Amino acid sequence: MYPALTDEALMGLIQQSNPVALETLFNRYYKTLCQLCTVYTKDYTVAEEITANLFIKLWDNRDTAILNVKSYLFVAAKNLSLNHIQKRRIRYIPSKISTCRDMY
Repeated sequence: MYPALTDEALMGLIQQSNPVALETLFNRYYKTLCQLCTVYTKDYTVAEEITANLFIKLWDNRDTAILNVKSYLFVAAKNLSLNHIQKRRIRYIPSKISTCRDMY
């Protein structure tokens, strides 16, 4: 673990495929990101899944330059939470009844 390194230094190590740097970043922000996602999703389990997927995405796209890692993580967590809410709403919209006869 690299607790003394800055986020940007950790991102540099992640870009060099260093999994310990990712673990350090994960441990630094996981709890706070889960709390943020819970504000939007109202479900801590979903928030944990969103946060874990965010770090997987960060690892998979480690070649992408990120100037401010903390801002990136929080904005991405918020957006992923909002996307989850949007998908959930679409899934639960009841089908429209075209005529009164369809009701019976």
